Amino acid sequence: MRKDFKKCIIIFIVFSVVLLASCSNTQGTKTVNKDVVQSGGDTITIIGLQEGGIKVPVDEIKALEKVTKDVISISSSGEENEMNVTGGLLEELLQKHKVSLKDLEGLRFVATDGYSIDIPKDIVQSRDIILAYEIDGEPLHEESKPIRTIIPDERAMYWVSQLSEIQLIGTSKSSESKEESTLSNLIFLDSAITALETVNYGDTDDQAIKTSDLMDKYIKEKGGEVYIKASDDFEKSESNQVFSEAFIKTTGENAPMLGAPDMPKGMTVKDLLWFRLGDTAVLSVEKALQVDNLIKEDGLSLENLLKDTGLSGEAYELTAIDGYSVNISSDDVSQGIINKEDGSVLITFKNLEKSKSVKNLLSIKIK
Repeated sequence: MRKDFKKCIIIFIVFSVVLLASCSNTQGTKTVNKDVVQSGGDTITIIGLQEGGIKVPVDEIKALEKVTKDVISISSSGEENEMNVTGGLLEELLQKHKVSLKDLEGLRFVATDGYSIDIPKDIVQSRDIILAYEIDGEPLHEESKPIRTIIPDERAMYWVSQLSEIQLIGTSKSSESKEESTLSNLIFLDSAITALETVNYGDTDDQAIKTSDLMDKYIKEKGGEVYIKASDDFEKSESNQVFSEAFIKTTGENAPMLGAPDMPKGMTVKDLLWFRLGDTAVLSVEKALQVDNLIKEDGLSLENLLKDTGLSGEAYELTAIDGYSVNISSDDVSQGIINKEDGSVLITFKNLEKSKSVKNLLSIKIK
């Protein structure tokens, strides 16, 4: 009888241990959505939703409504590349945080290799932006993971691989705003560089200046983003930090060219026409003379130039490199013609006295 009692006790203990182990295993099992490939903890940081930004797991993006679409990317040379992409819409992701693309002034995409690109307001508010995790039915290759941005029928430079950060521009929580100071000063790059140190651009014999030197000497407002325009009408904005660490190549192919030897090629701006920071714009006369809609008869039209850059006032002060200056009224602007003679910038006025002409023109400032 006593042996039977011991047997019962042993059986009870063994049964209890097995039961507890079974309960423990049940509590530790997680249900995995078989339709979603797990991403191993990858995240995308979104700046502008709240102070300091938030990290969005890539798996959250993959859980958005799946969008599959045939798309075309367009290279800078106009070459088209067709592909089929699958991903989630950025608009749906933002709406989960009570923000819409239509509320924004712009976006900036940043990749893990440092590449960044600003998406202008007209594209942000009119295009679908796909956060793709599959291309042509296959997961992204290693060099594109974890997410690649896709903006159908837009230039390939907006299609950012290895996406790490999305910056929202124009929200109450964003660190940047598209609000600009009123433009009051126009500097001519051709004249400005004569007072700056030049360096070799990378391993080439081409000459370049540091943008930081240009900013220190001629631009009072150092903060804010930089608006850039090329001679082919390409436009973009660049972060102040990236711009201030770059160079402007002043000789050789595609000069003036904004870039740096270690900058991703997609971030360079060839054939730079002008850029604006705060209340100051800097323009290349050499490049402007190659833009048809800025030319009038025998030179660069001052009137067209001021319209293109946005400089507008009742009166202007024109200053040369040596400090010589003249004043003109807005009524005189239509008569102004700018050219380059022997490498120097020259402005003349058809029906004004010769004393209003300025050689080695450095700047035009609103009075």
